[in-house]
Amino acid sequence: MAAMVDTFYFTPEELELESPSRMDGYTVDQEASLRVLGADLVQKGGILLHCPQVAMAMGQILLHN
Repeated sequence: MAAMVDTFYFTPEELELESPSRMDGYTVDQEASLRVLGADLVQKGGILLHCPQVAMAMGQILLHN
């Protein structure tokens, strides 16, 4: 059985401090709002292009990464 890796997880403080958006001066609320708008745009574009839901979900994942 493979060993579990506990170093994958980040604390909320680490995520807030090391986010590229924070380094560019965005607040937590601004980043969250932009993520929602971006994911909605990917979803609407996928619907217009008749893409499968899996493709739209992958686009949203890539947007967040």
